[in-house]
Amino acid sequence: MGIFSNNVMAFYNPDLQNTKIADFPRYDFAKPVKPQARYLSPVAWALSFPDVWKHKSKITRDLQGVKPPYIMLCNHNSFLDFKIMTAALFPRRANYVVALDGFIGREGLMRMVGCISKRKFVNDIDLIRQTSRLLDQGQIVVYYPEARYSHIGTNSVLPESLGKMLKYLQVPVVSLLFHGHHLAGPAWNQTPRVVPVEAEMKLQLTKEQIAQLSQAEIQAKVTKALVYDDYAWQYENQVRV
Repeated sequence: MGIFSNNVMAFYNPDLQNTKIADFPRYDFAKPVKPQARYLSPVAWALSFPDVWKHKSKITRDLQGVKPPYIMLCNHNSFLDFKIMTAALFPRRANYVVALDGFIGREGLMRMVGCISKRKFVNDIDLIRQTSRLLDQGQIVVYYPEARYSHIGTNSVLPESLGKMLKYLQVPVVSLLFHGHHLAGPAWNQTPRVVPVEAEMKLQLTKEQIAQLSQAEIQAKVTKALVYDDYAWQYENQVRV
């Protein structure tokens, strides 16, 4: 049974080898997601910081004193994003929106580390409820609104509903913009490259600004905040690959 067969679940769980796809256990999107288990935070740090040091990641923070709860929006280029994000938030923990396929064969672990499952490119009221519930508990919730790795190292179009969601949630919005992650690990090359990278963590909207601005103005603000071009950054900083 291969991973690219019709029965993908059976690849991860042999007990489902002879189970019809229609009879697979369904993921419960409504089941409350808990904050990341505290005992797993040191594990996440231990898995993340070696790559931070290897890539000589320079992380700058301009949060103007903002504290959780807040939404953090990140651009998305490679798996390195998750490790640098973990370091940028240190010593705090967070919950993360992750595509449903990332839960196959590891749902228990994903829930323990605070992941919120999402079907890509569809309206999802359960995601809003999960996010709102976690924010009410004082958590940081991390979104990668591009919803996929960039194949060319530049920003993708953000969903038009993003501003509407942020307006509804009424919490501060922080951006974490990665530079060099596409160069270090492009989606089309599975051999990592050791190149220096940077990350800019910045408060984009306060709770008061969210209340004052329209959905369209919020959308424009966060769209501008997530503009990037890894090749322009490479040229400006004379980064060798």
